[in-house]
Amino acid sequence: MCNIFKIESLLHKLPLNRAAGKDGIFAEHLSYADLSVCNHLSSLFSVCLMNSKIPQECMQTVIVPICKNKNGNISDAGNYRPVSLATIISKLYEYYILSCISPLLATTDNQFGFKPKHGTDMCIFLLKQTVSYYVNKETPVFSAFLDASKAFDRTNHNLLFAKLIKRNVPMCIVRLFLSWYRQQTKQVRLRILLNTICRKPGFNSLRTPLNHGAEQASNETLYYYFFILLLLCGMRLALRHHRSFSAMSYCW
Repeated sequence: MCNIFKIESLLHKLPLNRAAGKDGIFAEHLSYADLSVCNHLSSLFSVCLMNSKIPQECMQTVIVPICKNKNGNISDAGNYRPVSLATIISKLYEYYILSCISPLLATTDNQFGFKPKHGTDMCIFLLKQTVSYYVNKETPVFSAFLDASKAFDRTNHNLLFAKLIKRNVPMCIVRLFLSWYRQQTKQVRLRILLNTICRKPGFNSLRTPLNHGAEQASNETLYYYFFILLLLCGMRLALRHHRSFSAMSYCW
């Protein structure tokens, strides 16, 4: 059985005043519910883990396009950032699994973004100090910047699962993720988009399978940790082919 007390503590960490997912359940429904709900959630999570399967209703994701620049071309698809609204039950389950396997997903000290108690300002400070050191020594400084455009939405799920196995993540959890990401569906909410462009009532698109990438909503979700893990492995592989760079020569 999943730990009831851990689920109870995670309920209080759910972000409030957020939009609901496809099921229409808000985080407030669980946060302000009777504590007996933790028993039912523990039973549900345990059954999902034992059967490596999640109810289809929990895997339905709604994608809302958010306009980046309202003064720009609102009919340009590149001017919109997709934000996914997952069901609150699946979010809570992600938090629970993440609390269990986070020690296995540790990354390098060179990571500054998408990491608790870290920020990109630290990375900028390190870059300035490094450049200043070599400039004062009258040594040329060369730097390369990688713009992984759309990489988050194009990530191959099979590569992620392979990395999880190498990190000794329990196979019952890997099988759960395999079923989760291969059977989840997405549905684009066009209501707000059409109201913005042509002032007409919108609608939701048909549900389609999500074969690559995943919801892009918070850097506290499991997929962010998986993506960072895969990106880190790619950087290490690149450094092996360029021995002139040391392990400390990249930061992000």
